[in-house]
Amino acid sequence: MAELFTNLARSTLASGILSTDLSLTLATGDGNDLFPALSGADFFRCVLFKKATGDIEIITCSARAGDVLTIARAQEQIGNLAATAFDFNAGDLIELRPTKAFFDSLGVVTSTAIQSSDYNYAVDVGSANAYIATLSPAPSAYASPLQVMFLAGNTNTSASTLNVNGLGVRNIKRLDGANIRAGDIVSSEVAYLMYDTVAVEFKLLNPRSSGEPSNYTFDDDVAFSKVASFASVNNYGTVTATTQVVDWNNGNKQELTLGPSVGDNVTLSFTAPPGPCNMILNVKQDASGNRTITWPATVKWPDSSAPTLATLAGKADLISFYYDGSFYYGAASLNY
Repeated sequence: MAELFTNLARSTLASGILSTDLSLTLATGDGNDLFPALSGADFFRCVLFKKATGDIEIITCSARAGDVLTIARAQEQIGNLAATAFDFNAGDLIELRPTKAFFDSLGVVTSTAIQSSDYNYAVDVGSANAYIATLSPAPSAYASPLQVMFLAGNTNTSASTLNVNGLGVRNIKRLDGANIRAGDIVSSEVAYLMYDTVAVEFKLLNPRSSGEPSNYTFDDDVAFSKVASFASVNNYGTVTATTQVVDWNNGNKQELTLGPSVGDNVTLSFTAPPGPCNMILNVKQDASGNRTITWPATVKWPDSSAPTLATLAGKADLISFYYDGSFYYGAASLNY
């Protein structure tokens, strides 16, 4: 559907029309000579002027057969007056003109609209991980550098998609091409995205999650200008059972307090970390003391001899391990 124009299309009515008539006839020959040919849903707008009274009416024409126009009456206000259909006489003037409705349909770009991002902002109406945004005016296709901002209705929990104006579902990625992570898009906050035609996906410009990749690979030496430290020690608390799993995925610094019945032995098992690393286990005696440990078979000690732990109440032993991917090589600092 398109609104059509020709320059200086003006004529007179060949015969009068009533306010209820839905067709009119132009002066002979003016239809083909001056007014657009219409097809499908195309149309044009005209203004009728009544010489005798000065009445004015805006109409739309949806079909033209030579000089005969099929019209819809009283389509717009005249100034602040209500849109009204009038009777018109033979010889009254008709002109094809752009009207307020035409200019409104253009979505004229103003500095205020640009500054407030009216044209690329929408409120999400989808669901978590499957976002939907409807822009106005609607883009005709995905193209770079289409930018979209939407107020998220839900926080994402995993990899996510966006569908803009029904143009199709597209993946949302981080700038490095990785899937966005849980919490990158937050409910009631604005997500900023740009379309990448090469990758056929949206890139999220403002991911919000604080989570970082669990592993980094460096191609060269890394120098730290400040001391590197770890946020916390994983503490199992007082172990009252005679078996305990130490999961090295929980951190490379862990501690436990031995607390089963006095004289009991605690058998440890290890859950391996993701790869080779150094680790420390702080083993404490509780207020009674006198507990011992049996180590996993994958632990190796100097001279194949496990250390004798302190057994007095409240004492601590620091056990250091180097894990090579298969075995834990241990060394002990005892009796703190």
